[in-house]
Amino acid sequence: MKKSWLYAVCLVCLAAACSGTKQYVTLETTDSCLIGRNPYILLLDKHIVVFSNKSCYLFDKMNGKFVCEVGHGGDDPEAYSYAQPTYNDVDKTLCFKREPNGLQKYDLQGNYLGKLVIPTPPAAPNDYVFTDSLIIGYYNNVAQQYNVRALMFFNAEGTQIDTVPSLLPVLPEKQLNDIAEISVRRFGLAGFFLSKFSDGSYSAGIRGIPFYGRIKGKCVSRRVLMTRSIR
Repeated sequence: MKKSWLYAVCLVCLAAACSGTKQYVTLETTDSCLIGRNPYILLLDKHIVVFSNKSCYLFDKMNGKFVCEVGHGGDDPEAYSYAQPTYNDVDKTLCFKREPNGLQKYDLQGNYLGKLVIPTPPAAPNDYVFTDSLIIGYYNNVAQQYNVRALMFFNAEGTQIDTVPSLLPVLPEKQLNDIAEISVRRFGLAGFFLSKFSDGSYSAGIRGIPFYGRIKGKCVSRRVLMTRSIR
């Protein structure tokens, strides 16, 4: 049972890795845009977004020219906690997580546009999609995130509108010292995470694939996420 479940997750990762673009552009790299190891790539209409743990850079999609660095980490009012943007295709901005309950907004010229408030507690979502009137937050219940919610709907003023409960069993809350082993595998832009806990249970999930997208103006689910506790 365990093996068949893990094989299914790996097949999803492989499918995600094979679905990317086959066109390659050489990116301009200078002292202003040194890309770290194992970067992630986000393809927009006219830009290529390259980000790692600490930095986020924009490049022209047609010729690979460096455009700008987007934001920075730190504790000042404009800083973000993680250089892992979510693209808002409604107003063409990049949004970055700012702990504990914020999203920092930047335009595609690197200008700071302010902070969105995420309604918490109990916890902030792991991923987001933007519509004309609402923001949909998605909870990826793996690793240190354990939540009875699957989705949360809120507006730009930080008011919670609705929630959707998780259809998967909620993992008992665990601490860092409960983790016995973590395995990470990358398949293209996707990452497969398997956590083994000291009590013999496991959790697993897929990261790096946006859970919602748009086809002909409609929001559709495009992330396959599996989270489960196995004895």
